[in-house]
Amino acid sequence: MSETTGYQRFIAELKRRNVFRLMALYGAASFAVIEAADVIFPRMALPDWTVTFVVWLLLLGFPVAIAIAWAFERTPQGVRRTDEAETMEIEAIVSQSAGRRWSAALLALAGTALLLAGGVGWFTGRRAAPAEADGGSGIDSTEVRRTIAVLPFANLSGDAEAQPFTDGLHDDLLTQLSKIGSLKVISRTSVLEYRDTEKKVREIARELGVESVLEGGVQRAGDQFRLNVQLIDAGTDEHLWAERYGGEFTVANIFDVQAEIAGQITAALEAQLSPEERAGIARRPTEDVEAYEAYLRGVDHWKTGYTESNIRSAEGMASLAIERDSSFAEAWALKSLTSGELYWFYYDRSDSIQEATHRYALRALELQPDLPLGLHALAAYHYRMHLDYDRAMESVDRFLELQPATAEIEGLAGAILRRKGETEAALNRFKRAVELDPRSNNETTEVGITAYILRRHDEAETWLRRALALQPDSRPTFNYLATNRLRADGDTAGAREWQEQSRTAGV
Repeated sequence: MSETTGYQRFIAELKRRNVFRLMALYGAASFAVIEAADVIFPRMALPDWTVTFVVWLLLLGFPVAIAIAWAFERTPQGVRRTDEAETMEIEAIVSQSAGRRWSAALLALAGTALLLAGGVGWFTGRRAAPAEADGGSGIDSTEVRRTIAVLPFANLSGDAEAQPFTDGLHDDLLTQLSKIGSLKVISRTSVLEYRDTEKKVREIARELGVESVLEGGVQRAGDQFRLNVQLIDAGTDEHLWAERYGGEFTVANIFDVQAEIAGQITAALEAQLSPEERAGIARRPTEDVEAYEAYLRGVDHWKTGYTESNIRSAEGMASLAIERDSSFAEAWALKSLTSGELYWFYYDRSDSIQEATHRYALRALELQPDLPLGLHALAAYHYRMHLDYDRAMESVDRFLELQPATAEIEGLAGAILRRKGETEAALNRFKRAVELDPRSNNETTEVGITAYILRRHDEAETWLRRALALQPDSRPTFNYLATNRLRADGDTAGAREWQEQSRTAGV
């Protein structure tokens, strides 16, 4: 027999002292414990840190267990220090067949792999999955998309009566750009913060996370209008493109200008514009100027806030637009949405308004089957009035195929999925909404609430604090912070402090 090497003696000692067996059993048992804790602890309302504690305990305990197995052995007389091996014992193990000699080592490696899969997987795989998963939004995360913010247009008319028209043009252009799949367009809510701002373009772009910024001004006098726009590279402050439009104020002119601007922006940013997207942008929803103006005013009221007066004013403007042009699909969709909100916010809980809300949405889609606003109205109807989450999601998914960069609809998708119990997918949708509307307290708070439901209390507090920074007087955000603190670690003093601050908050 050849002389036993130090390497062979060490491997033989590991086998003799049952270290390999311990590694195999410890790894398999640890994997089972981690998996069980991951499933059972949340159902017992235990915070995330309890699972983390178990994982760390098992990982750190592994080398300790190996050391104990090496140093001690169990005998009929009890546990005692392992005796030094005799030469014949080591040689007997070394002389075994390869299959028998290495089977224990392979089981030990398998046990170690299971421990790492359970432990390291908890920190990397499970923690990262919610942030990385698509959540069914249909968005290809590998797709390169150009990012743009369209700042509120300046009202150059010197007439406050022209402000709804100016804001309407801005909102319409945002809607048109949101139909282009290769663009990521920041939501209206976030860009409104920069109306009349003195901040530099580069600073605005950094806060919104975009590569380029479009700014412009609108002037209207009688039946004439003028629109100046310029696209700026946020990194260099250079103008990528600028143009001046004007002429007689007709619906045809307005939509031709919007279509040309969308095409010019796409070309300047070297983005892609499909034939279907180009056709959608070029579509004229009405030829009636007064109907279009009434619709713009309705949208302006609708997006100002969820008070009864705002909603009823928006509904009235939608009705006026329909009176002027009964084939105006967007006006029917707006009437459905505003009617639904009167019901949702308990301003009108009649059966007749439920029936009318549905009828208006169906009329909009009858006139224009792939109208995103009509799909929004139908989704809101199923969600708000019948809690039919599956049918609501069908309309939401179709909407996002047609108009991908829409924070409000991503938020609606998150709300629907959360009610369905698909909380992980809901979290991703709300995070997507924040990407598109980064200055929105509402969307940011929804991320925090959803993380709280998933018992990721540290993540929830991070998002809720971020929401509070966006709107320091938000009473609901203070309340959610208090509840999260209490459930996270039973910190009643910390929860009480947040609660006290909510009492002095404005809204």
